[in-house]
Amino acid sequence: MERVTKMIRHSSLFIALMAVFIIIMTPIAINAENNAVSNVEELKSALEAAIDGEIIVLGEDFVFGDIELEMPNVNVIIDGNNNIWDSGSTTISGEGTGNLTIKNLKYDGTNIDNAIITVKNSKGNVLFENVEITGSKQFGAMKIDTGRDAKTELRKVWIHDNIGENTAPAIWLGQNSNVDITNSTIENNTGTGGGYETGSISSKNYKGNLNICNSVFRNNINKTVNTGVVGGGGGAMALHYFYGNLNIENSIFDGNHTNGENGNMKSTYDGGAIYILDGRDGATFNVTGSTFVNNIAYDDGGAMMIQGTGNPGLTTQITNSTFFNNKAYGLDGANYAGGAIQFFKNGGSSKMTNNVLSSTFVGNEAGNLSSTTEQRGGAIGLSGAGTFSMAAVTRNDSLFIGNKVYGKNSEINNASNYKDLSNYTTTQAGEGKANVINVDKGADPVYSPKDIFGVTEPKLSTNGSKVKAGYLPEPVQTIMIKPGGIADNGYDGTEKPDPFVDQRDFPRYQDYGAVEISNIVYYANGGEFALAELGDNEYDGTFYYEKDEKTNETNNEIADKITKYYSVGGNGNEGVIVDGIKDLNGQKDDLVIIGWSEDPDALEPDAKYSFGETIIYEEEDIELYAVWGKIQKYEVIYDGNGHTAGNVPTDKTEYDSGDTVEVLYGKGLEKEGYIFKGWSTDKYSEKVQYVAGDTFTIEENTTLYAVWEKDDYNMYFLIWDWNKETEESTQNHKAYINGYPDGRIMPQGEITRGEVAAIIARLHADVTEINYGVATPYSDVKDSDWYAKHISYVTDNNLMEGYEDGEFKPEEKITRAEYATVIARFKGLEKADTHFNDSKTHWASGNIGAVYSKKWIEGYPDGTFKPMNNITRAEVAAMTNKMLDRRVNQIGFENISIKKFVDLEYGQWYYFDIVEASNTHDYIRQNDNYIMEKWVKK
Repeated sequence: MERVTKMIRHSSLFIALMAVFIIIMTPIAINAENNAVSNVEELKSALEAAIDGEIIVLGEDFVFGDIELEMPNVNVIIDGNNNIWDSGSTTISGEGTGNLTIKNLKYDGTNIDNAIITVKNSKGNVLFENVEITGSKQFGAMKIDTGRDAKTELRKVWIHDNIGENTAPAIWLGQNSNVDITNSTIENNTGTGGGYETGSISSKNYKGNLNICNSVFRNNINKTVNTGVVGGGGGAMALHYFYGNLNIENSIFDGNHTNGENGNMKSTYDGGAIYILDGRDGATFNVTGSTFVNNIAYDDGGAMMIQGTGNPGLTTQITNSTFFNNKAYGLDGANYAGGAIQFFKNGGSSKMTNNVLSSTFVGNEAGNLSSTTEQRGGAIGLSGAGTFSMAAVTRNDSLFIGNKVYGKNSEINNASNYKDLSNYTTTQAGEGKANVINVDKGADPVYSPKDIFGVTEPKLSTNGSKVKAGYLPEPVQTIMIKPGGIADNGYDGTEKPDPFVDQRDFPRYQDYGAVEISNIVYYANGGEFALAELGDNEYDGTFYYEKDEKTNETNNEIADKITKYYSVGGNGNEGVIVDGIKDLNGQKDDLVIIGWSEDPDALEPDAKYSFGETIIYEEEDIELYAVWGKIQKYEVIYDGNGHTAGNVPTDKTEYDSGDTVEVLYGKGLEKEGYIFKGWSTDKYSEKVQYVAGDTFTIEENTTLYAVWEKDDYNMYFLIWDWNKETEESTQNHKAYINGYPDGRIMPQGEITRGEVAAIIARLHADVTEINYGVATPYSDVKDSDWYAKHISYVTDNNLMEGYEDGEFKPEEKITRAEYATVIARFKGLEKADTHFNDSKTHWASGNIGAVYSKKWIEGYPDGTFKPMNNITRAEVAAMTNKMLDRRVNQIGFENISIKKFVDLEYGQWYYFDIVEASNTHDYIRQNDNYIMEKWVKK
């Protein structure tokens, strides 16, 4: 006993010494330059004493209050540690020349009786990063009034739901302040008061440099009343007496409004998003790669009102931008409202240069239901004050269509010649002209939006854009053009964007407007493509076709056949050669498309254009012609392989290469002394390759030989072994898709995120219903919601997640991309490259590639995956069954009672998948080597 005790003591001493040694020798991650503080006094002192590179961290129990921070001469970071600063305002001042960063902090100004943040240092650089500023009730979020040698940067900042009375609700800019705003969102801010500049960002006599990149301005409203010179103009930005430089790049201005909604009309309620009154002394205003949508001015300039004064005055450059559905009501009575933009030259001697390059104007309106004058300039209005003072604008490589003006009768004037520009009526329809403009003027337009965009109702969409904006990044959306239309190729002017890319950052060539497309054109070459007609609004920027027109006996143009098919992409992007048989349904007498060639007279197809091959889109259209030929027909022959009784199945179908063959049943087939097991392409094989109901793709004439297994006549052994095997191998699958009380299962119906959470939770836990907690981190999921426990389960198990706004959105439909991500996570798949062109830049591309590599998902005949399409219940069943190796055919549930649904019919492609998914069942495999199930009665 004593010896054991000594050994324990020695061991304990050794362990203790080793622990000390490890503690001494192991590097400990302690940053001597990190400094935690607990109140504003400590923070101020820490900043004053900070050394270069120091990080000051606000403690979890930090006590907030008013603070004035002295600008340091060194580089210092204040890490807010995701605290909420809800008491006292923050001021930054001083002459320090260092860099001060404030990050990971939320400011709540609900109880702060001042501007929440004031920046007034004369030198140095201040950076706000990952900061939220909200809740100001009167004084606005920020005042930046720095010296000309200082700069303030907002990077990933969210300024929202603030009110500014007689000041900017988001950011007031001092005269010399230099500010960069990047990847930020400024939204739902409201300016109030009278006679002041109260756009979300505002200034007077601004002389600095304001650069805005990849940011979003949404639903900002200027409600200030005009009591003198200004007031009420520019929901997002209002700059009065502008001497500086304003650059906007890759940003979104959406739903910003001026004052005037309540009828108190003034002539300054201009510029729904941006209002520049008197740009002068060489001021510049540049907009690149940005989208303006749904902005409203109750007077002039639905998106922008730009006024230049003096000499030198103002230079404006708008490039690679989209203006969609902006409205200028023109309620003050002038007739040049400018649905998207009004340029106003203040005085005949003033110098004002305005350029619009490679931009798109669609669906903008000038006037409204109260108009009493003939409006001009549904897209751009040009106006001025004084003799010879009409503003002018130079336009190149731009696209105008579908813009509208109201007449003096308060109705849209469809007969107007001034739908696009207020003082220009000449039609330019591409084809070497400077623009596409005035092509739908007058009562009998030559072109319609469908002629240019391929849809009757153009709308914004992502269109594969690489460009994102905002605090929570979102794509800067654009409007796709129709391939082969008048906007597709034709521009050969010298004025071009620099860099030479479109709004989506794709290389440019010769297209008009903000978007450049590249095409692969497939010609039927004497035949036709027997395809269903595209709907009026079905074109989504991936493929396009329409029927040719021909003249009938009465000399009227009528739709005939589809002989041309466009695959649409971006210059330099990858595409996939379309299958002329399966995808295009090519028809010509008794011939089929055997391939494609660049030569319309070719007798043999070019190998590099074989169906499914990868191809790179180029500047000019790649034109491929169908090569027609007789296709080899294949047959499937069943061989009894020595059978002695019964009939061998006969398949009379003639198959094309690539067709799917369903293996027939060998019921009643006998061979003395043997048991029939299935079929194989090898006559001498003892392993079953196919059983009835299996499918394979045929590429040649195929013979299937019966596979026989020698019968053992020891009946006791047979019965005992069968029972034992059944007991060991019988497994259970639980139903995971339920029907509805009215007897339907709605296989073609879409499915919500909440329903998917329930399915995945049950499958993952392998239970009919889970017993789990209902607490979730999502603001839109209540504990009492039926799906709360399922959402809690899938969240905790990293199977599904919510959105960046803190919601799960359980009632929203789930997309194909989202469900692919769910099943990839379910199986823990590594991400992989996707070959679908429309998914390569999608956030879920890696998961789509991973699931496709497992052959659990399929694309569409045009080579796309359509990741943003909502998924159907049938598609969910098909994907899930493949993932879980769940498969049954008619033989598999013979003599088994299954659930019947009024909208599920035998023969539909999803029939067996829905049966498998909706019935709980015990099963064995029909064959050891294959997953096809044989359901077992309980």
